[in-house]
Amino acid sequence: SGPTRAARLAIGLGLAAVALWLGWGSVAAAGALYLPWYLWSADATTGSRRWEAVPGHWLWKKAHGWFPASVETTVPLDGDKQYIFASHPHGVMSIHHSMYFTNGCDFQKVSPQASRHMTAASALFWIPLVRELVLWCGGVDASRNVLDAKLKQGQSLTILVGGEHEQLLAEPNVQKAYVASRFGFVKLAMKHGVPIVPAYCFGEHELYHTSNWMLPLRLKMVKTLGIALPIAWGDCWWLPWLPRRVPLTTVLGAPIPVQQIQRPTKAQVEEVHQRYMDGLLELFENHKHRLGYGDQQLHIL
Repeated sequence: SGPTRAARLAIGLGLAAVALWLGWGSVAAAGALYLPWYLWSADATTGSRRWEAVPGHWLWKKAHGWFPASVETTVPLDGDKQYIFASHPHGVMSIHHSMYFTNGCDFQKVSPQASRHMTAASALFWIPLVRELVLWCGGVDASRNVLDAKLKQGQSLTILVGGEHEQLLAEPNVQKAYVASRFGFVKLAMKHGVPIVPAYCFGEHELYHTSNWMLPLRLKMVKTLGIALPIAWGDCWWLPWLPRRVPLTTVLGAPIPVQQIQRPTKAQVEEVHQRYMDGLLELFENHKHRLGYGDQQLHIL
C-alpha cells in the first residue's frame, strides 16, 4: 500500500534536498531520504524485502564463531518439506534466532532461506534501521494473519514461541519455556497440516545477567502494549549489551506430525500441543548432559 518504491525514492530525494537547502546537515538529509521508506512500507507482511547479501554476509560466521554457536539436527530433515520451527528460549536478545535467519551456522542447509521466513515481534518493525535489518533477512510480522498467509504459500517459519513474555523471564542457569498457554502456533500448524519441529538453544539464558526489578509491571506492559523492557547486562562494564561468551548450541528435535484440520476442536489442539511440549522436554533431557546442563531442569510455564 502507499506510494511505489520509485515514488518513495522521489519523495525522499525531495525531502533530503529541502533539508540540505535549509542547512540542517547531511544527517538530517539522510533521515529525510529514509522517511518515505519508513512511513510507506508493507514489507513486514510480505517478506519481499529479503536481500540475500545481508543474511549471507561472512560477518555472521565470524559473530557466531565468537561464542561459538552451532545448530544440530537429531534426525534428517527434508529441505523440500514445509516446517514450523518452534524454538525456545527467547532469551534477552534472542541471539540464537540469528542462527536461523542468517547463514552464520549454515541453517540454510537444513531449511533453504528461499522457502522460509523468520518471524519478528511487531514492535521491531517500528524501530528505524532495526526494521531494515529484519526485512533484509526475510523477516515478517509475527501476527496470526501474516503467518497464516505464509503457511498458505507453502513457506516454512521460524517462531520463538515464548515471545516477549519469555524474554522477560530469562534468567541465567534457569531453563524456562513459556508455552503452556501458547496454542496459536499449534492451531496454524493444524490448519495447514505442517509438522512442528521443537528446538531448544542451550546457552541462550546464560548470555546475560538479568534483574527481576519491577517484573510484574514489565510483564503487564507486554500484555497491554506488546513491548518488552528487559533489564540485563553482560560481563563488559563499558559495553553492557555485549553478550557473555557462552557456547550456544541449538538442537532441533524430530518433527511432530500434524494432521490437517481446518477447524480443530479444543481437545484436538490440546493433544498436539501436549505432544509438542513432550517433544521439547524430551529434547532437553536427551542433550542436557552432553552440553553441560545435566543438573538443570526445563520448566514449562
